[in-house]
Amino acid sequence: MTEYFTEALVLAKKENGEADATVHLYSEKLGRVIAKAKGLKRIKSKLSAYLEPLNFINIRLVGNGRMQVVDALPSERNNFQEIKISAEKLAKFLTITNFINETVFEFQPDQQLWHTIVYIFKNNLGLEDAYKIILRDLGFDPQFAVCEICQKENPEFFNKENQTFLCKAHSSKEGKKELILIKV
Repeated sequence: MTEYFTEALVLAKKENGEADATVHLYSEKLGRVIAKAKGLKRIKSKLSAYLEPLNFINIRLVGNGRMQVVDALPSERNNFQEIKISAEKLAKFLTITNFINETVFEFQPDQQLWHTIVYIFKNNLGLEDAYKIILRDLGFDPQFAVCEICQKENPEFFNKENQTFLCKAHSSKEGKKELILIKV
């Protein structure tokens, strides 16, 4: 087994069994990682507070392909507690982390994307601006995009499911759940 120590942002946490959970992370050195956290839901768990979504943490993982959380401590970047106070900010950042979790492949580290994530949280960017920067880093720069159907420049939407841009006229034919607004 290989041991990894890296800084990460907790993207999501899902209960798994009676006492365990699965955490989704975006880490500086490994990219997106899905790791098992044994005993996370137990009352005496020392990791549960750190492995909540929107926390920046320093984490130690072990495994070869299937990762397991061994240890986690708060990162010095974890000073965004005001995000969790405002329901509006909380919803916005959970939407951003959900988008990253759905869009980025596992074990594909990207330093530019890591720095973008930190920048978005540090500067409290709006949802539209955050999407544009993340899409740019993933190779889908909205500045150069055209509607997939009519080739109109400056489309307003990005379809997460098939990774295409759409103008307002053609977006109504797609499922609203799969679309993100990139331009008002």
